[in-house]
Amino acid sequence: MDSHKIECFKAEHPGQDFPAIRTLAPHECADVRRALICNLALQCGDDGLAMLEEIQRRSASIGRTDENGAFAPLPAILEHYAKSSLLLNWGRFGDIDEIATSDFVTYFEDIWWPPADESLEVFDASCSWLLAFYHWCDVRLLLPEQSEIP
Repeated sequence: MDSHKIECFKAEHPGQDFPAIRTLAPHECADVRRALICNLALQCGDDGLAMLEEIQRRSASIGRTDENGAFAPLPAILEHYAKSSLLLNWGRFGDIDEIATSDFVTYFEDIWWPPADESLEVFDASCSWLLAFYHWCDVRLLLPEQSEIP
């Protein structure tokens, strides 16, 4: 997570701690990449950029964030798919943070900044689904059974 987001959070919420996050070690990120490739049947190999491109191509649009970056269906979607914690991908699957699902829902607008973040991929340790947020406000969901979307 970008330290600037944490600093802004503290400035906007004096006396309140930023939600606990854990940054995955490089070997854990590699394990996550392999699990996503296997569980979501990605055909791109272990290249992070190719993974992002295939995820965008194969995922289905499920809505848009509003002008403030909020996504009203988020709690219901995560209640259906997520376990107790989520993994947040900030790049090419080499910069991944873990956060409690409840904290992600509560502080979503402090974590996801559409103008600053190209995309944010969200999933849990099962690596069997993936929710992607894009800076142009599109929100997309990838499930293992989804084939190429034209």
